[in-house]
Amino acid sequence: MTEACLLDTFRRIFRPTKHELGKFPGRSRTGIGPKMMAKMIRFYADSIEKYDRAELVGLDDWLVEPSFISPFWLAVHLDRAFENGYQSAMAYVRELKKLDQIPDEIDTPEEAAVYLVDLMDDESFYYRNAPIDQYKKEDELIDFDEYDKLPIQLSHRRSS
Repeated sequence: MTEACLLDTFRRIFRPTKHELGKFPGRSRTGIGPKMMAKMIRFYADSIEKYDRAELVGLDDWLVEPSFISPFWLAVHLDRAFENGYQSAMAYVRELKKLDQIPDEIDTPEEAAVYLVDLMDDESFYYRNAPIDQYKKEDELIDFDEYDKLPIQLSHRRSS
């Protein structure tokens, strides 16, 4: 860790390293990839939520807003924000809205989670840290009584 990194940590300053700045030249106006951008936004939002202060250096709003961050990376970092608690997830959603990464109509992390998964073509993505309420909502949508009445499918087995 460099001395500058240590000072930035104490001051709650988030700045991309020179290495990260050069990783995606021409792909974004900042030269930073979508994975790192999503991560920096999450760290920034989390610091604002926990300590009431943070600063993004080298990543001004006007550079982030027009940048495309893949729904996958936004969802990954939403899930990681949920790891830190509901308030952290809510702070991340507020920041994504400010930066025009998700629509203004989205008010909760749960709505953001559904929105981001719907944007992805990957049906296998799931949130490891979804709140318990999410599981309850899913259970309400599935009529388990009807599910239990479905015929049991027999599998092909090798005879011994």
